[in-house]
Amino acid sequence: MIVCICKRVSDRQIRQMVDEGTSSLRDIRKATGLGTQCGKCVCETRDILRELNGQDSNPLRDLAALAYELPSTATA
Repeated sequence: MIVCICKRVSDRQIRQMVDEGTSSLRDIRKATGLGTQCGKCVCETRDILRELNGQDSNPLRDLAALAYELPSTATA
């Protein structure tokens, strides 16, 4: 499947790069140009990286974790 239409990067290429030691979106972006034009492929690429690195992708858990990182703006 083509993940990045703009730069014609496939999921197979991403998986091969991870097999060869690439572990970050930054490294994939640098090597392929993925995500440097329209950016629509970045979320799918992150999901593939999480899957291959053994991290479970759970959007609700990620959102809940983000809530704890936000600064409190409430005043008493």
